[in-house]
Amino acid sequence: MKLLLDGRLLNAGGIGRVIREVSQRWLKDLRVSKIHFLGSRSEIMKWLPKVDPRGIGTVVRWPGSVYSVARQVAWPWVFPRLSERVDVSVFPHYDAPLLGHPDRSVVIVHDLIHFRFPSGYPMGVRVPGRFLMNSALQNASRLVTVSQHSRSDIIRWKPSLVDKLSVITPGVSEVFRPLEEKEREDVRHRWGGLQPFLLTVGPAKAHKNLELAVEVLAEVRRTHPDLRLIMVGAVGRGLRNLHRRAAALGVEDAVVGLGFLRDEYLREL
Repeated sequence: MKLLLDGRLLNAGGIGRVIREVSQRWLKDLRVSKIHFLGSRSEIMKWLPKVDPRGIGTVVRWPGSVYSVARQVAWPWVFPRLSERVDVSVFPHYDAPLLGHPDRSVVIVHDLIHFRFPSGYPMGVRVPGRFLMNSALQNASRLVTVSQHSRSDIIRWKPSLVDKLSVITPGVSEVFRPLEEKEREDVRHRWGGLQPFLLTVGPAKAHKNLELAVEVLAEVRRTHPDLRLIMVGAVGRGLRNLHRRAAALGVEDAVVGLGFLRDEYLREL
């Protein structure tokens, strides 16, 4: 089988994780003979040689951001640039081609959060996003989502999609294995000063609802005053807003932002 995979978000958060983890397994799967990755050649080639033992991955240069009008207009010129015909094109988000959508495609829709809770998104994002989502759902040969909850949301959005929609729940990277006994002392030395703690992993965006974690911290600290809230991946203005909320609740000193962490450190936490 020969695949085309949209890898423009290779280094992004959740969607990037899906691209990296799934494609690493495909690169080792003997049923797959070629994967063409769409995206930035420099970004993909920093990663691909480390995970492609059979040398079946290639890069089709396709720089630029997702959810872009310019990218949408240019989609019909992508597929003729491939050196061979592919069996399936995979889009790990709903920014799939409006024009020249491939005959056999899989679109992954993680959730409909932008549309179920629109207050965190300006109209200029929601309107074109809704158009793109409708197109992706309609044009895809198969749809994949990550939970029964998201499946229910999608079917409520478009009941006609039920027969081509499958749920494939996320797995766990091999990195996140249990700690070995010999590792535990180093881990206690590195993170023991933060214990006990609650942990969140994700960006400080409105739809992630991290403000609720701050409120939970404030409530639980009434009976567990040594508890902290450790936030991984929350940076910038969003984190500053969370600190302001924590200050208003009297727990600012108990909120610790660790920024972005390598998987090895995240495993230890």
